[in-house]
Amino acid sequence: MFSSPTQRLSIAIGLFALTACSTNATGTPEQSSETGGGDDSDTAELHTPLTAFDVNAIEPDGATSVDGQVIKDISTFALPIDPYIPPRTGSKDKVRQIYLSNCLQEKHVATSLPPIEYNFNRPPNPMVSKSYGLFLFTPENASTYGYFSGYNSEIDENYKQFNKTINTIRSIAEKEEEVPGRENVFEVVVDEQNINDPSYMALQECEQTIDQDLPFLRAQMDTAHNAQSDDERIEYDASQAYLLYGDAQPPLLVETQKVWKECMKPLGIPDLPDNPLEMPSNSLIMKWFGEREPDFSQRSTPSPEELTVATHDAQCRQTSGFYRTYYDVQWGYLQEYVRKNRDSIQQTKQQEDDAERARRAYISQHQ
Repeated sequence: MFSSPTQRLSIAIGLFALTACSTNATGTPEQSSETGGGDDSDTAELHTPLTAFDVNAIEPDGATSVDGQVIKDISTFALPIDPYIPPRTGSKDKVRQIYLSNCLQEKHVATSLPPIEYNFNRPPNPMVSKSYGLFLFTPENASTYGYFSGYNSEIDENYKQFNKTINTIRSIAEKEEEVPGRENVFEVVVDEQNINDPSYMALQECEQTIDQDLPFLRAQMDTAHNAQSDDERIEYDASQAYLLYGDAQPPLLVETQKVWKECMKPLGIPDLPDNPLEMPSNSLIMKWFGEREPDFSQRSTPSPEELTVATHDAQCRQTSGFYRTYYDVQWGYLQEYVRKNRDSIQQTKQQEDDAERARRAYISQHQ
């Protein structure tokens, strides 16, 4: 349904760690250990709604979530978890930019970091889902934006430059190298000759102190989810429905993937994946962008070939039934998740709301 290696990477780092496995990864999503807030007598694993998904149990669009707050609607990919997902305000990025800029200046690093525009009332992007913040991959959107561009309007130009500057400093002593014997698996290697570079050392020191100095940015240690912040912890749990890999996939969804793959074969993609969520394939990314992990936010217009492939892909996801089934399965899964965990995720949401207020206060004081 959604697409972008950049988005999949963020899922691997934050949401699903928002975001804990990547959609490029294989295997079964981890189980959530949170069980508070629901019927304590019902302790069935949360995989049950997926592996034993019954087509007769699918609720139609217009159905209401278990807590009465969400109306099922595939056009917006509305999910029962939505009320508990904190809005993506960009406040964390802004706070980090302010702190690092001041810290590096104090350490006399000759770098001018551009200010990040911050709008406290920024409206949500209508082309991304609330739960995952990922591009809604419909034929209409794909024909205009290809695979990646649906969310780029939210990215401030100064923020792109800020990240570029920070990455330039980091690259003084860090580089990615492919792990020997493991194709397409990379690791960060530190160049010992440049590790004492003043700019690099200053950045390392500033990044090490930011969590200590700004507790509302600090990740909260959680035994189930391995040191994620409150909002990421909710999204991590929600991501179990997003991933749907391996044994977690219900047969109904697997069948639609087979139909999708047949629909895609006329395009002649040499490494066409079995799962639509792994598109575009690595060969297409290299062909279109010339690098393994390009910065999609920097491009202006998708190529004609990308628009053609993306539109065909989106149409195949529709005609195969994958798009609809994928949404239906996630709705059913997250209905069960909210029912079992409503109290605990509401408490987590409140903690994140408190942290958001603290971040906004910090921004107001330093803008």
